[in-house]
Amino acid sequence: EDDDDELRADADVDAVREAALAMVVAGTENSVLMVEGGANFQSEATIIDAIRLAARAASSAGAQIEHWAQSLRSQGIIRPKFSVDDPRRIKPFPHEVVTLLDTELGMEITKSMRALQDGDMTLHRETLAELEKRTAEIVVMNDP
Repeated sequence: EDDDDELRADADVDAVREAALAMVVAGTENSVLMVEGGANFQSEATIIDAIRLAARAASSAGAQIEHWAQSLRSQGIIRPKFSVDDPRRIKPFPHEVVTLLDTELGMEITKSMRALQDGDMTLHRETLAELEKRTAEIVVMNDP
């Protein structure tokens, strides 16, 4: 929001520094992935209007980027997108592997996540190192 109380989606760096409301929105043509910002005593209605404006701008930018990417794909400059059933696409782990890892490592995974949530990075790193070691052992033991 600039000094004239006008919401703008294309403010330059200097305008953002002076603004009473500044927001960054990241997304694609179809979805908003992140909203980050700050404001000095703005009404809820103003914040909602700003989010809507920013989401429309992010959608427009996402559409333009997708159009550009399609152009690059058609020229052979970048690879085509993989479809869901494309064999080159990364596949999820087999159910048996997920079950085995959960059975063998579930408690350690939980311990690592709790340490991370509690901000105990030392315990998190130690637990993660143990998880990596145990995962390697499990993979070697179950390798045909």
